[in-house]
Amino acid sequence: MTIYLDTYFFTNLIADYLLMCFSNIIINSSNTKKILAALLGSIYSCLFLFLKYKYLYSPPVKIFVFLAMCSIVALPCSLKKFIKLCIFLLFISMILSGFIYSSISFFDVLNPRNPLLFKSHIKLLFCIYLTAKTIKKLIVKIQM
Repeated sequence: MTIYLDTYFFTNLIADYLLMCFSNIIINSSNTKKILAALLGSIYSCLFLFLKYKYLYSPPVKIFVFLAMCSIVALPCSLKKFIKLCIFLLFISMILSGFIYSSISFFDVLNPRNPLLFKSHIKLLFCIYLTAKTIKKLIVKIQM
């Protein structure tokens, strides 16, 4: 399988940037900070994929990169807001990654030979709707 570095990098950059955009719910930050955090996440993702160093796969390094991304977006702020932001971004990341995984594997959305492609897209739109509702409920609870 061929993986193109530029496509992989920019796809991760966009995904990380969109994830960092959720940080505005907890704390207001500039687009520059969001782009820098997304850039760090995208560079780490490329290093993680293409370099075969064992320490890149370790949980402490993954946690450090995540905390570094959150600190780029959030600092300066109180410790309570920083922890709230980290937990919130972790939950949003899990919800979105679960949604993407299930939509690709369960609904076979990427298969052009799928005879039920239209029905798959209707199911996908329904899952997007449910995911948006779940995120909205989570946001309301966090803002309280």
